[in-house]
Amino acid sequence: MAESRFDIHFKGQLVAGADPAAVKANLAKLFKIDEARAGAMLDGRTVVLKKDADQATAMKFRAAIKQAGAICELVALNQSEPEEITLT
Repeated sequence: MAESRFDIHFKGQLVAGADPAAVKANLAKLFKIDEARAGAMLDGRTVVLKKDADQATAMKFRAAIKQAGAICELVALNQSEPEEITLT
């Protein structure tokens, strides 16, 4: 069986109770971008953070983003019809 591959999507969702200003600062630091650009990530539009990642990489991204106070979605690629998987 082929290794699972994922696109990593972010839709601006925050971990329950997270402070949006702190999350914006954390995402700016994590992705090495300015806070204005990080703030734009929180507007609810889908941002593809990484395409075609292996499962280990996808899990690392998910953990780092969760630690920053946000939630990302892993979208499985190698199935007949891609299914969206939300991991929190």
